[in-house]
Amino acid sequence: ERENRPQGKVIQEALNARFGKTDIVADVKKSLSTFAVWKFLVEYKDNQKVPAQVLMSDFENFDAGTLDQMQRSQLWDCPNNEEILATCKYKLMLSDFLASGLEYKELLTGWLETTLELFPDCIAVWVPSSGKLLTREQALDNPWNEECRFLHFGINVRFFNIQGTNDMLVDSLGLYAIGLPDVQYH
Repeated sequence: ERENRPQGKVIQEALNARFGKTDIVADVKKSLSTFAVWKFLVEYKDNQKVPAQVLMSDFENFDAGTLDQMQRSQLWDCPNNEEILATCKYKLMLSDFLASGLEYKELLTGWLETTLELFPDCIAVWVPSSGKLLTREQALDNPWNEECRFLHFGINVRFFNIQGTNDMLVDSLGLYAIGLPDVQYH
């Protein structure tokens, strides 16, 4: 069932517990909320430092039909992926903002984990930039240490058989989202 998105103050309290001081930048009901996270200062021109922000949209309807067959063929990390996609009705978007100057992605990992705490009925996490689908449990049971936790959901290593040939292809998807080149092995 669709939950109501928490009020900005509730989200801010959860962010404060994880990251320390945060400010509500915007809290627009039925739209989005953004928060400045002071732990993550990004330096811009003239030595100006601005806190990175995190963003949460409101709920939208989820249409599993937006994932094509090629994307679905790469969801082997997620048990019961077709069942999850068929039963999921709603989605909300999480993102960072003004954070490209950060050297690592602790912010996004912590933001995802904080959101999962706020939504205990969430069943799965879909990361479009990596094409990765994880169950709630998989997302929370992240085996990587702090500096590498982003790799668990943000990077997908895929495998393809090239039709009509004996060739195979392995590639990565998601490194581009953190400013690194994805790789391909043919």
